[in-house]
Amino acid sequence: MHRKNRLPFRSIRCIIRLTALSASSVAAYASDQVLDWIGIMNDTVIAGGTNPLVTSRNVALVSASVFDAVNGIEPRYRPLLVTPNAPRHASQRAAAIQAAYAMLLKLYPAQAAVLTADHDASLAALKGDAHSIQDGVTWGQTVADTIFALRSTDGFTPPPPPFVGVLGIVGSPSAIGVWRPTPLLNATGAGPQFATMTPWVLRRPAQFRLAGSGRTADQSELALFWAGNTALLMPWPTPTVA
Repeated sequence: MHRKNRLPFRSIRCIIRLTALSASSVAAYASDQVLDWIGIMNDTVIAGGTNPLVTSRNVALVSASVFDAVNGIEPRYRPLLVTPNAPRHASQRAAAIQAAYAMLLKLYPAQAAVLTADHDASLAALKGDAHSIQDGVTWGQTVADTIFALRSTDGFTPPPPPFVGVLGIVGSPSAIGVWRPTPLLNATGAGPQFATMTPWVLRRPAQFRLAGSGRTADQSELALFWAGNTALLMPWPTPTVA
């Protein structure tokens, strides 16, 4: 295998560093397919108005699919969920594109037109790849389908009843310190199923839970700051010099 045709595995490690990446332009599809589709994923998540908790799961679904798709053609690392079983001559680049596209299409069907246009442009840029693009596409699709099926029973759906915390036991001693809806919206707790959803790497959700303790005013301010979409918070604008 010629090294110039291999997908750089340093790119795969970049998947985990999503918070350091801004939504990248996808005009130059041939640069690095993994990074291209991280940018497309970021744009898709933001356009979909996805809340932070769901974003973390969706990003994991796409990232796991890309990793196992690429690693499954030339195994160098322990797979996450899908055992390597792809033809060695399959295009890793095509597999990365298809895995990301297929998963995003499942998660954001309303954005199918934009995703398909990006997908077709990405594949078109691979015309010089000496490996089998079609075999890469087939394998990438298989990986995305497999991971989506495996995680469909992880406890994320169906959604549980609304979480209201202290409501219903107000005035009782057990209400002290219990979460409660806060003004102005007084909305119910977000994503209560994440407390028991099957983790991606941990053995159980509470594996490293810390003992309870009070928090300082500074820590409270930090909690408010990170209340945005923590999985995809955009970097601060770069100031310009007149």
